[in-house]
Amino acid sequence: LMDAGNAHAAEALDQELKRLNELLFVEGNPTGIKALLSLLNLCSKSVRLPLVAGSSDLFDQFGEQLKLSVMTANS
Repeated sequence: LMDAGNAHAAEALDQELKRLNELLFVEGNPTGIKALLSLLNLCSKSVRLPLVAGSSDLFDQFGEQLKLSVMTANS
């Protein structure tokens, strides 16, 4: 977007992705990415030891952020 000269759209996308990026590391790696990918139906949310699954709070936060992202994309 920046290369195309659309700084406003690039800034808006950066702000939208910022919260998702922060959530990826709230409970450590790879818990966040695994939680996000499972919400997107790209993998299951089950993990093997020594990993731990994301908390229900993390899933809720990702879900809310994804809803906001979809609403922003559709407006």
